[in-house]
Parts: sequence; C-alpha cells; structure tokens
Amino acid sequence: MARKKLPAARALAAIAAEARTAKARKAARAEELLALIERRKAQIADAFYDVGEALKELLRGKLYLALGHASFEDLLEKRRVLGYTRAKDLIRIVDRTPRHIALELGAEKSLELVRWTEATPAVDTPASVVRDNTVIDGVPAREISARGLAKARKRLVAERRRTRGSVGGNEQAAGRAARALQAWLRKRGARAPSRALREAGRSALPRRRWPPPARSTQGPRRRASANGERWASAARDEHPRADGDEAEGGDDAEVSGRHPGADLGADEPQRTGRKS
Repeated sequence: MARKKLPAARALAAIAAEARTAKARKAARAEELLALIERRKAQIADAFYDVGEALKELLRGKLYLALGHASFEDLLEKRRVLGYTRAKDLIRIVDRTPRHIALELGAEKSLELVRWTEATPAVDTPASVVRDNTVIDGVPAREISARGLAKARKRLVAERRRTRGSVGGNEQAAGRAARALQAWLRKRGARAPSRALREAGRSALPRRRWPPPARSTQGPRRRASANGERWASAARDEHPRADGDEAEGGDDAEVSGRHPGADLGADEPQRTGRKS
C-alpha cells in the first residue's frame, strides 16, 4: 500500500515546489520593478512613462500579493514607493496615451489632457487631439499649457453642472406652478386635481381619494348600523309602500336598519322588507 501512495505524494510535492517557484519568480519580478521605480524616481519628469508601466503591471498582475501585501495601496505605503493618487495618475496616462505622445507632452500636460478628454462630451482621445492639433479655448493642443488645459476642463465641468441644475430648476418651478394652480382651482370649487396638471408639472402629489373621506370616531358596529339606517332610508324613499301594507306587515315588515354584514356570524337570510 505504501508503494501505491508514493506517486501521489511525489505529484503533490512537485505541485508544491512549482507553486513556490512561481511565487518566488513573481516576487523577484516585483522586486525588479520596485528597483526600476527607485532608479527612475529622480528622473520622473523624463521617465514617468516607465514608472507608470511598472506600476500598471504591479496593479493589474496583482504582484503585490507575492510580496505579502493585501492591496496595491498597501504596497505603495509600506514600501514608500509613491502616493496612491500619483500612482493612479501615472497609470491613467499609460492607459490613455501612447508613449511617444506622452513623452512629447510631459507628465503634467499628459495628465491634464487625459482629464480634459474625459470631461468633453465628444468621443476623443489624447492621441487624436494632439494629432489634429485641436483648438482648446482658442489655443492649439500642442501649444496650450497644462494650466490652460486644467482651466478648460474646469470650465467644461462647471457648464455641465449649470446645465444640469437649470433643467432641475425648471422642473421644480413647473411643479410649484402646477400645485399653485391646483390650490386656486380647489378654492373655487374644483373637486379633483387635474391629471394633466400633475403630468405637466411632474409634481409629487400623494395618491389619495378626492375629497378625502371624513374620519369617524364611532366603533365598527356603530358605523355599520349607521350605514344600514342610511341604506334603509334610501330604500324607503325609492320604494314607498301603501299604508295598508305597512299596517299589515307591522313592525317586522320594516327594514331592520342593519347592514347585512353588521352581525358577524348571523346565519339568517337578509330581510326584504316584507313577510314571505
């Protein structure tokens, strides 16, 4: 039996050794990337793209796990590589901008150009903007500064917020006007709010019966009895009887004045107002 288990044990040992080798290989690669970043940090103005590519590989390949870090941010903090925001900005440049264009523009202008293209409603990229030398706030893309791009982006964002706020303000004003008109109509005898006004003003009026039913302080049996009396009175007005019939029927011929369901559990049939 021991000889039969030997191949399985060897296979498990081989798998474990391969896993340790892979982890060591990833750890070595992570150390190489960190060393590259350290060498390039002094020259980050020129070598920022290499740093961004190394950071991107560390993040997307999850190589920080091989070094015992729970997250990419934890690696940056514990190893004092870069600030998390700065690292994400460099990765954004690598994701959106080709190397030759990014090196031509520089780190700051490349980042601002990425942010500007993300803020514009048009479908464009940093490469297409530079290739077409798009005019941004009256200045060609190749000539505008990083500060000019930042101002243009902030203006676009402010305009979009203003437009969004004006649309919401118009809807609110329409709702207020519709509610004021409904109140004016109710004061002059209108019974129900207009559905057209609700839809036009998009007002958030609660759905309720119009006019709302008056609350009664009576108990359920008294309310049922009162309802029965009203129904009985309406029946007498609708079907008046001759005096002789009333005399012949006596007290039992009168409608009892109770709602048919007032006495819960009653088995006798509903009276019709005459003796059978």
